[in-house]
Amino acid sequence: MPAAEFYEVSSMTFMKLNAEDYKNNFVKAVKFQFSYDEGKNWHSHNDGKWYETGANPTDSVKVQHQFDIDPPMHGNAFRVLLDKEHTANVPTGRFDLWAVKTPDFKPEDLKPEPKKAIMELNAIVTANHIWDKQWSNARLDSPTGLWNGKGQDYTNQWFAVNLNGEDFYETSSLIMKPRGDAKDPERAINAVQFEYSNNNG
Repeated sequence: MPAAEFYEVSSMTFMKLNAEDYKNNFVKAVKFQFSYDEGKNWHSHNDGKWYETGANPTDSVKVQHQFDIDPPMHGNAFRVLLDKEHTANVPTGRFDLWAVKTPDFKPEDLKPEPKKAIMELNAIVTANHIWDKQWSNARLDSPTGLWNGKGQDYTNQWFAVNLNGEDFYETSSLIMKPRGDAKDPERAINAVQFEYSNNNG
């Protein structure tokens, strides 16, 4: 969108990919994000609600589905988010957003959307003991994970997440996943405690 101008987006039109061979590929639902600073910071619209596109397998590639975005969203940049669960086969298609300029709109003072410290902010993870180098990767997409050191099964363990630098952060939630190789699913961390540092640990 043009710089320094704000818009209201109230609906979206979705069409399948213009290729009959792939007409079984379509998007069932989408969710939206908006930005007040041309995409530097993104915010979830309507608490991350999924909006159904109305598309279905019998649609031809010429069918247009227009659906309302209620409530409408405001900003000067917008993102349409897809995931595997809300798509049929490969997420393909064509779309456009219906927008109107809103010169009187005053953006709210919103907090930045939280980001994953390790996955998105490149935080460094350390531990007081680990099994070996292979089992020292805490990333959610890791094929392994973190494993306590040999002979340390019943000793206290800590994992430190260090966001190096002089900036301070607010941490609001934690994501836990089983080990990446899908073995021993009964091994799980039931509860954790937290500590924080104001001087990089």
